Amino acid sequence: MRRVVAQARKEPTQICRDWRTLALALVLPLVLLLLMSVSLSLTVNNLPVIVQDFDDSPASRDFVDAIRASITLHVISWPIDRQPGVADSVELVQSQEALAGAELDYINSVFAHNVAKLSLARAIGRAAENLPKFLSVP
Repeated sequence: MRRVVAQARKEPTQICRDWRTLALALVLPLVLLLLMSVSLSLTVNNLPVIVQDFDDSPASRDFVDAIRASITLHVISWPIDRQPGVADSVELVQSQEALAGAELDYINSVFAHNVAKLSLARAIGRAAENLPKFLSVP
C-alpha cells in the first residue's frame, strides 16, 4: 500500500514539472474523441436491395414503392424472366475484384506521383516553400 501512495504522490509532481505531459494526457484523448466522432458513422444509406415482383399486383407495387421511399434502401429492379444464378454471382465477384484492383492501382499511382513531386522539390531546393503545391491531388 505504501508503494501505491508513493506512486500517487510522485505522479502530480511529475505532471506539474513537465507541462507537455499534462497537455498530452488531456488533449490527446479529446483529439481522438473528436476524430472518431467525425469519422465514424453508424447510419446506413443507399443499401442496395434487389426486388423481383412476380405478382405485379397493386399491393405488391405499393410494397415496392414503400421500400423505394426508404432513405436506407436503394431498390434495384430485377426482371421476372431473369433468374439469379451462379453466373451472376461469378460476374459480381469478378467485378468487385476488378474494382478493388483499380482502386489499389489508383492509390499506388497517386503515391508514386507525390513521391516524384517531392523528389523534384527536394532537387530544386524549395521543398519547404512549394510543399502545398507539390502535394496537391492530381
